[in-house]
Amino acid sequence: MGDCRVGRRGGILFNPDGIIVDKYAWELGINTKNNQAEFYSLYMGILLAKKREAKIITILGDSYLFIRHLRKSSLSQDNHLSQTLLRAQSILPSFKISQAWHIL
Repeated sequence: MGDCRVGRRGGILFNPDGIIVDKYAWELGINTKNNQAEFYSLYMGILLAKKREAKIITILGDSYLFIRHLRKSSLSQDNHLSQTLLRAQSILPSFKISQAWHIL
């Protein structure tokens, strides 16, 4: 788990036809842990999809830790990561179909 000078993360939302419908990015602050930045980025993508009233969500993320915990509905041992994960898990039932896949 490395430290980032500035935790800068983001993502892209696509519609079912593969067309970009939104992009998001932000800075999380100095000395943000890599996993914290990745968890928050994926959570913000889920939240943005809900705000755009998406019915189906497929999450593609490069954070194996986040995807694994999200799929198994388990929590991280890190309290900050667990809180972000709980918020993401609480949103998923609002989608008709949700899937999460780890990508490289």
